[in-house]
Amino acid sequence: MPRIYYREKKLHDTPLKNEVITVDLFDKIIELSAFIPEDALQIFELPQKKSTFAFWKKDLSFKYAVVWNTEKPHTTYEYGDFYLPKAIVFFDVKDAYFPSDYYFIVNIDGQLELGYSRAGASTAWYEQPQLRHKVTSPKIIKRFEKSIKALNSHLLTLI
Repeated sequence: MPRIYYREKKLHDTPLKNEVITVDLFDKIIELSAFIPEDALQIFELPQKKSTFAFWKKDLSFKYAVVWNTEKPHTTYEYGDFYLPKAIVFFDVKDAYFPSDYYFIVNIDGQLELGYSRAGASTAWYEQPQLRHKVTSPKIIKRFEKSIKALNSHLLTLI
């Protein structure tokens, strides 16, 4: 599953300012996921609330989440240096090691950033920093908000 790779320990864009997606909520999710061993993959299936009325379509949360609760440098001889931040990764389809589309929130030095990557089965882990895009769509940001709240609620049921 997608581990988020940066080339250096810094955000690509300005820090996220959002009333729902906050550093406090991110840190709470990291704390609630402390039971996940370092570098272990734990996929959480998020509940999908559906309306019984077809015309009353609500934006749903993402279907799956992965929490990477540690940060660390990663050095390779072949591909150079990388930084792996604490991250929450969301996606809808488990179609490859790096899903075709995945969205993420990273925390670097107490600042958050949203990102999106289009990857898929034909991409390698070291290509991920170049595939990252900034998230600006209000509709996608709403999905992030619903997803992070759903993940927090789900983790609270596990304790």
